Amino acid sequence: MKKEKAFTLAEVLITLGIIGIVAAMTLPTLINKYKVKIVETKLAETYSMVFQALTRAEVDYGDSKYWMSDKAGPYGDNNDLHNVMDTFFNTYLVPYLVDAKYNTLDGYGLTKYGYNIRSFANAQVNKIIRLHNGVFIFGNVNIGRQGVVSVTILIDINGPKNPNKVALDLFQMTFSLYDGTLFMTGERQLTGYGVSYNKIIKYSEILSRCKNGGMLECGAVIKLNGWKVPKDYPYKI
Repeated sequence: MKKEKAFTLAEVLITLGIIGIVAAMTLPTLINKYKVKIVETKLAETYSMVFQALTRAEVDYGDSKYWMSDKAGPYGDNNDLHNVMDTFFNTYLVPYLVDAKYNTLDGYGLTKYGYNIRSFANAQVNKIIRLHNGVFIFGNVNIGRQGVVSVTILIDINGPKNPNKVALDLFQMTFSLYDGTLFMTGERQLTGYGVSYNKIIKYSEILSRCKNGGMLECGAVIKLNGWKVPKDYPYKI
């Protein structure tokens, strides 16, 4: 009779051990690449959605610098600020977003979700848009003598899920009503009388600020790198 060849138990265990070691070495890298890809995709997708929504609103309502010109500062009362955000979101943004849900949070604002960003985590910021792709949008306003000059739009690409940290899953864009321009915060700066964001900032300068504490500008680094997280990105996603 012809004798059949087969693996011994020891050989099988050694093979499985090698497979396990290789998996343990490669799996963290694959998971990290997946997380980075999610950030890149959701950030670019949401930017595009907001850009298209505001573009359509401008077709219906005309030049954006006249949208909120009657809302001139100063606005020190929380209720006034809430009304300003209600007007902007309900008129110029939410109706142009597909399946968007607009809600008012309770008196604790974003602290309810564990956010600790000074300019967004207080009870003053209590307006939230939930997009169909799971992204959360929050807004704040920059009000001057000319009315609302700009709206800062903070997006959380994975909603209430952790880490809820700037430059990891939280990114900020700015819509300049005076210029009719949407950009990732940090790409442009105010000039003149503080109404126009016509000063364009170099990529190297934005990256430097991202690395040195200007974390709300890190989204601009990703955008200007073709919506890809660069190899020298200073924070591990």
